[in-house]
Amino acid sequence: MDKSIWSCGCGFNNLAHYNVCLQCSKKKGDSEQAIVISAVQPTMLGPRESRKLAVKRKYADVENHSTFLAALAGKDREGKASAGKALAGKHKKRMRALEVVNDDSKLLEAISKLRLAFYSEKSILSYCSQVKFYDGVCVEKNLRPWPPTIQSLELMSAVLKEAGYRSGQQYLTAVKSVAKLKGYFYSEELNHAESLMRRALKRDSGEERQRLPITQTMMTDIADKAELSTYQQLIGNLITIGVTFLLRSDELLSLKGICWVPNCGCRSNIKFRGRNVHVQIAGDKCNIQVKDVSRPATCYCDQLGKIGEGKTSPCAVCACRNLAFLAGAAD
Repeated sequence: MDKSIWSCGCGFNNLAHYNVCLQCSKKKGDSEQAIVISAVQPTMLGPRESRKLAVKRKYADVENHSTFLAALAGKDREGKASAGKALAGKHKKRMRALEVVNDDSKLLEAISKLRLAFYSEKSILSYCSQVKFYDGVCVEKNLRPWPPTIQSLELMSAVLKEAGYRSGQQYLTAVKSVAKLKGYFYSEELNHAESLMRRALKRDSGEERQRLPITQTMMTDIADKAELSTYQQLIGNLITIGVTFLLRSDELLSLKGICWVPNCGCRSNIKFRGRNVHVQIAGDKCNIQVKDVSRPATCYCDQLGKIGEGKTSPCAVCACRNLAFLAGAAD
């Protein structure tokens, strides 16, 4: 670009100079500005300057500046149209908030809902029961329950430990939480005494109670005692097979054929080998070599499960055996 194009003669041949240099912007008219814009190459500009250049080229033929500004304002209105709905929604929420603030009944209702949401419904029921116990113990000994004192908390803790309560610490937590909601605060001495009571309640409390695991015998007894229809028994065995062999729903429903012959080359998907069973899964898009995938399982129950029983079994081998009988019965 010819350096003489700039009125100031400074020689900076880029659009940013034209925007910044006051001398150039004063001396050049609209026609010369259009010439400068057309002469500047986009490759000589940065990303930000290129965007400015594109806008000026678009509106370079506009003679009247008021028309130019009106066109830009119209473009801005198009962008703000989509945001109008969001602003309307915020306005409605703001009006709703002001309505709640100005109405005492609605404000009290909102505060009540907020306080009920401090804890879950289950926690509220537990706290009510535990605090009721605390109040009852204090009333029996003519003690004032609120605000809690070292004497009242010690009384409740002693009763809980002597009665064999394993959740004594939860009672202390409930009383403390309710006391804070009532506006009472624990002093340093009361916090220290409460920590000692928690340690005392936990000491010599024994191991945590654990439930016995569900065994295969339990599940078999449940299936035997349940009066299930043929269809329900079929679904139960299918669930056992699907969970054991990690089958997707389409793989489970596409199982075809049950083979009892050892070393047979048939295309059955379920093949028995003594106390073992092999499930053949056909190749799919995840198996580009189209090789059948075989997943074995061993019968771990004492009874092999006879075909004529048709029961729901938690054992995959027995479930496959029952499946043959139930499929025939369903037909």
